[in-house]
Amino acid sequence: MKTFLFLVLVSSLNLNAYCISNNTQQNILFMVEFYPNDTDSILSFKKNIKATETLCCDIADKYCNPLEENDSKISFYAFLNEDSIEGCDIFGTVNSHVVLKTYEVFDNCIWE
Repeated sequence: MKTFLFLVLVSSLNLNAYCISNNTQQNILFMVEFYPNDTDSILSFKKNIKATETLCCDIADKYCNPLEENDSKISFYAFLNEDSIEGCDIFGTVNSHVVLKTYEVFDNCIWE
């Protein structure tokens, strides 16, 4: 019984820093930008997310969570591909779960 309760407790812990859901019908390139101070930024989590797919950043993964701070302010970006000049963005924190509902260039996306 103790083992079962331990497994339930462990599975209920949030081991993700943030999640990004692509609820569009397109494959979209997502990036995340961290701000370690007022003059610098770090781009991370540069991944294509398939239509209707969700990807999360493991809280201990320094590639996608380089600052390892729970309340860091970050920006989420969406582009059609790596060659796109225009895209969309939304602000959040390391604890956010952002959902892209529709993608339109020139920052006309609908986020949830």
